[in-house]
Amino acid sequence: MKLDERNQELEAGAAAITEATGAEDLPAAAAALTEGTLPGRVVLAEADHKRLTAAEAELRTLKEGITLTQAEHQALKEGAEDGRQARTQLSEMRADQAIANATDREHRMLNDEARKIARKALVANYDEGLNLLKSYPVMPKELREPSGADGDAPTGAATVQAFIDEQLAAGKQLRDATSEARKKFSAAEFNAWKYRPAA
Repeated sequence: MKLDERNQELEAGAAAITEATGAEDLPAAAAALTEGTLPGRVVLAEADHKRLTAAEAELRTLKEGITLTQAEHQALKEGAEDGRQARTQLSEMRADQAIANATDREHRMLNDEARKIARKALVANYDEGLNLLKSYPVMPKELREPSGADGDAPTGAATVQAFIDEQLAAGKQLRDATSEARKKFSAAEFNAWKYRPAA
């Protein structure tokens, strides 16, 4: 009785192997398994199978990590653009503050063109821009705080500005008013006005 059951188990196992390998008989099936020639299949060593399985899992992880929806991709682009704009605004604010410090505190002589050049340099490279600001000459004290012949009446930048304002009020163009001021005042007084701190 037990012998019949065992025979049935063996026959069922042989039939399963034959079906899996496509071989007609058990010896051919065994040879196919040994030689790795199963039809439509590849027989791998256990170590190779583990490496292949691990590589597939890693590939799936990579694909999941870099796949973005269109909305996520757009949000990422917008966030990057916002970051660039914020950095640019911060650089511009630092540049403006550095120029204000150079003219108001250090009394560096910068006309409008020099301010534009310094601002551009500061935004591009702050340290190099600061070095450029330090290269501009410092306005002498007598030009910053000039006085008239009697020692009381201020001349310098304020007087030149007042004269130019009068010329403009009389209908002259700024270029003509500036030219008149250059003729009327000394070079020191005119330069005190020309290189005055920004308002």
